Amino acid sequence: MVQQYSLEEIRNALGISYSAVSKSVASIKAAFERDKVLKKDYEILNSQFKM
Repeated sequence: MVQQYSLEEIRNALGISYSAVSKSVASIKAAFERDKVLKKDYEILNSQFKM
């Protein structure tokens, strides 16, 4: 099971604004849509941390 965090939890942990978190997430999602290799590489890397 993948741990998911709310934008507020991320904001509090990193000490950045809600807007900065939201824009970062949108940017990453857009990058994954443009670059399928990047998305696949991320999925492979992320799978190494799942239990």
